[in-house]
Amino acid sequence: KPSRLKKCLRVLLTTLALLIALPLLYTALGIGLGKIPTQARAITAPKDHTIYLETNGVHVDFILPNAYLQDDALLASLGASDYGYTAFGWGDKAFYLETPRWQDIRLGNVLRAAFWKSDSLMHVSPYPRQESRWVPVHLSETQLAELVAFIRAGFVQENDAPVIVPEASYYGNDRFYHAHGSYTLFYTCNNWVNEGLSDIGESTSLWSPFDEALMDHARRNQVLLLQIKTQEK
Repeated sequence: KPSRLKKCLRVLLTTLALLIALPLLYTALGIGLGKIPTQARAITAPKDHTIYLETNGVHVDFILPNAYLQDDALLASLGASDYGYTAFGWGDKAFYLETPRWQDIRLGNVLRAAFWKSDSLMHVSPYPRQESRWVPVHLSETQLAELVAFIRAGFVQENDAPVIVPEASYYGNDRFYHAHGSYTLFYTCNNWVNEGLSDIGESTSLWSPFDEALMDHARRNQVLLLQIKTQEK
């Protein structure tokens, strides 16, 4: 019947419009809210400690000098003794393990990670030395301790040890561990980093599922800190 056909076409067109509009809205919100900075905590103690942020173009990691891990038994056990730095990232289990390279991305993995709550992993990678692409984040001693506690809390533990995913690795010297929390469309790997920075009182994005805003805020904070130090001289 013509009336039934019209209803079906209307439903089809509405569905198509939503499929197009929702990703655009999500992207617009992610970019827009990502540019809005959070209020930094008032910190009078000197920011003598430096950690780093790194992005592979999509995913941001925390990178800490191994010397900063020594007071935490769990994290210290993860830092390779012959390397100077350790990177920590959090993300969706299936996406991590089934997408070792960005050219391996499959639509099904993306949709599953975005729309269904799933298990998450911590990814731990060693670095021998500081690299130029890293963006520094300067922290006070208290902030550093808070960040170390935040990272440690991400790991699922058994008998005071992180639970490793056997034989899972990208490069041979990196490792995956079971993590707390679920990756969703509204809480991504970058939201985890954003939460960590916000929790320790750094100015960061209001909400950022994407990497670019996080890195931009970190670069801006670095410039502001250098300007303050210059004025104090």
